[in-house]
Amino acid sequence: MSKNNLEKESNNLIIILLLAISLICSLGYIAYDKYFDKIVVPKEEKEENTQTIEYNKDGYFVKELMNNIIIHNGYSHIEYQLYSKDKVTSSDLATSYRDSLVLSYMLNVEHIYNNFTKEELDNTSKRLFGKSLYNTAPDTISGNCKTYKYTENPGGTSTYLDQVVGGCGGAGYLYSDKITKTESDENHIYVYQKVAFLTIADPSSSEYKESIYKTINYKEDGKYEYEELIDTVNGSIKIDDYLDKLNEYKFTFTYDNDNNTYYFESVELVK
Repeated sequence: MSKNNLEKESNNLIIILLLAISLICSLGYIAYDKYFDKIVVPKEEKEENTQTIEYNKDGYFVKELMNNIIIHNGYSHIEYQLYSKDKVTSSDLATSYRDSLVLSYMLNVEHIYNNFTKEELDNTSKRLFGKSLYNTAPDTISGNCKTYKYTENPGGTSTYLDQVVGGCGGAGYLYSDKITKTESDENHIYVYQKVAFLTIADPSSSEYKESIYKTINYKEDGKYEYEELIDTVNGSIKIDDYLDKLNEYKFTFTYDNDNNTYYFESVELVK
């Protein structure tokens, strides 16, 4: 093989390697953007090299953090208390709401179904709220259409048993939300969310319309009133069309070293 041919093949090989590296980098960025939860970013400050964590706002980890504190149920209105004032802490949440979150986590994440111990109840509440909500064992605990009764079993084992009292239902509500960004520091993750409060008319009606509101006035007895109408449309509402008109809320999650998890601390109105 001639010298010119060798040089030509060498140049072609270099070009192919550069293209391959470029493709891998592009695919890596796309993968992070769509699927990965976080990435470690080196950052130089003065003479020290430090690292920061950037969380993907569309990643599974951030979505799970929010799902732990918001139950999107069509038969319940209790989630509205998260937005009932400028700042809401975990202590401000109604007992029924916190119980529902704990039971939902035990069922859907920990896969605890028909019975559980007080220790399991305490451990779950610490994971979600950073503290035990149950200093003494409550006689019953209810949420998500379930009621569990504290029962002394033969042999001295105490458990909460599913009472199987039937389901629940009824007219519900809808609200649409969108995570807009995330921030973090050494001990916290901050998730920013915009929310549209919706009322849905009867689809069979000739006057079928959907209304979108900026705020809602939540009452402690579970009732609520929509406020600040933004728009009424004939058909489904797309929240992306109204982001600039909606309030934004900042959720704070604090790191718990003992459980190696982040628990909900507060949510506050940003604008």
